[in-house]
Amino acid sequence: MREDLKTWITERQAKLHRGVKSIRKAVTERMDAANEDVKMLMQRYAEAELDYAARDQEIADLKEKVKALEAENARLKSTTTGSNVVAIDQGRR
Repeated sequence: MREDLKTWITERQAKLHRGVKSIRKAVTERMDAANEDVKMLMQRYAEAELDYAARDQEIADLKEKVKALEAENARLKSTTTGSNVVAIDQGRR
């Protein structure tokens, strides 16, 4: 147990950054990686906004189409109301 602890401490100390250059390099690498992550997230957010706008427009277009079809359906119903409606296949049997 004691040897395992010493080994673990030795490994951790070996990974510690010492010196100004080493620390500056490590911090710079972390900052660069974080900046790349932020840029990627910003790009994905912009793409999602464009997709949202496109879907919003598509929904508005489809709602207009539904309104037009409902109006046509109501018009067709009013023209057939009161008249005799016969099934197409009624006389074919």
